[in-house]
Amino acid sequence: MRRISVLVSACSFMPLLCTAQVNISVATGGSFQPGITRPGGITTVFCSRLTGLPPLTMAEGYPLPTLMHGVSVQVNGRVAPILAISSSGGTQQINFQVPAMPDMLRNTAYVSVTQNSQVVGVYFEAPWAGYPADFFVDGDNFAMIRRKSDGSLVSPADPARRGEMLVAYATGMGAVEPPVETGHAAPADRPSPLIPYQTEQSPLLIFCVPGTDCVGFNSVGVRARFAGLDPGSAGVYRIEFELPANTPTGTIEFRVLRITCYRPPCTLQSPFGDGWESKLVKIPIQ
Repeated sequence: MRRISVLVSACSFMPLLCTAQVNISVATGGSFQPGITRPGGITTVFCSRLTGLPPLTMAEGYPLPTLMHGVSVQVNGRVAPILAISSSGGTQQINFQVPAMPDMLRNTAYVSVTQNSQVVGVYFEAPWAGYPADFFVDGDNFAMIRRKSDGSLVSPADPARRGEMLVAYATGMGAVEPPVETGHAAPADRPSPLIPYQTEQSPLLIFCVPGTDCVGFNSVGVRARFAGLDPGSAGVYRIEFELPANTPTGTIEFRVLRITCYRPPCTLQSPFGDGWESKLVKIPIQ
């Protein structure tokens, strides 16, 4: 419940960034990039034709429901677990987990919303987005990061410090082993790390001063100590890392890099095309 609440509050103030197709628009669940996350990730649908909804309804626990107030979401014909539905000012927002599907490359996704078995909105060609990590961010693009030692939130008022062990939260990072069933919370008694691709090690985090190329001499890199599902949550990933001692201070940008798929066949759960680096997000460092 705590993680579901965090996701809803993080989503509530973000603008609608996607181009609507037949009454709905689709955005990634962390930073609201246009498109849909990989299977297992969290995605948001905005629409305006649902009726009779209260201001906010959240899933009461796990496994997540696939029907809420008669509303359901389908991705490529597969029903999706729902985390929450909100309704305000004539606009409805549905946070859902992208369902598992055959491990094959698809150029776009077909997303539909129904209420009481009636189709109210369709997005015909939603692009896959947010890979290799769609970070949860606030309205100023600061990533959701906590200290591993005590769980306190990193913020401009309480910045991170060099040498601290930190945990960044994201969604849409791809397949884990052992797998966790869609709609179910990741177990607390065993880790669910990302599956490395080919010769890949753990994901690489790159830190840089805003306005630079964020490569080479302009950046500082560190490997994640752990990257995988966050226990007790559905569709939420955690990236544990030690902030390097030579990281610049102030408001710094960072991203995650993973090896791209360069020898087909490439699949939805392997890094393919140009999806090898995440969008830049901010972290305050003292």
